[in-house]
Amino acid sequence: GGVHLISRPLIKDKGLNQFSVNLKQPLPFDTAGGRTYCQHTIGLRFAAMDDQNMTTHVLDSTPSVISVGRYCVEQGYGFYWPPRSNRPYFISPSG
Repeated sequence: GGVHLISRPLIKDKGLNQFSVNLKQPLPFDTAGGRTYCQHTIGLRFAAMDDQNMTTHVLDSTPSVISVGRYCVEQGYGFYWPPRSNRPYFISPSG
């Protein structure tokens, strides 16, 4: 499945560095800027996603990303993007 991503500077700005977990082995990512390696993850919770804990991979430089496919396949969420809209949304498993 897909992965969730967050940047190291954002973790630092939010004062969350102490909550990151070292990976036993760096995980490679092929990005638009070339290959990079993830060495840390952090568990984050978002109220908009029913406060579920999300294991998020920390990269030196990345936009914050959640995996839509992972939420739909593994967590039972729906996802809808209305035509011509700039406001897509998730539908929780409870509706």
